[in-house]
Amino acid sequence: MKQYYYGFFLNHLIDMSCILEGKALVFSQVLLLGREYSMPMPAEDIIHLIKQGIPDADVQLKSLVADQDHYAAIVIASSFEGKTKIQQHQMVYKALQGRMGAELHALSLKTQVPHSA
Repeated sequence: MKQYYYGFFLNHLIDMSCILEGKALVFSQVLLLGREYSMPMPAEDIIHLIKQGIPDADVQLKSLVADQDHYAAIVIASSFEGKTKIQQHQMVYKALQGRMGAELHALSLKTQVPHSA
């Protein structure tokens, strides 16, 4: 079982077992008073994940609040063609690899195919 040092270093939790090996492993989630909290997700990471999962996507992302936790996105992709809005949104959420509701707290999402933009 790994032992963790529950302290902050540059706003991240450090796995002390990795530091002892000369490596530092940074976690995006922390435990505070027995509850798990996630660190905010930078906009460039969100865009990267969406484009990685939907290669033809044009992603426009706007921060709604200056906390890196609340965003509005417009995702335009030809791969949305013939899919319902629900299916399009599911594609985006799948591209985010489970980070929605964790590191990414709130995302207002609008999807479109290129000719309807």
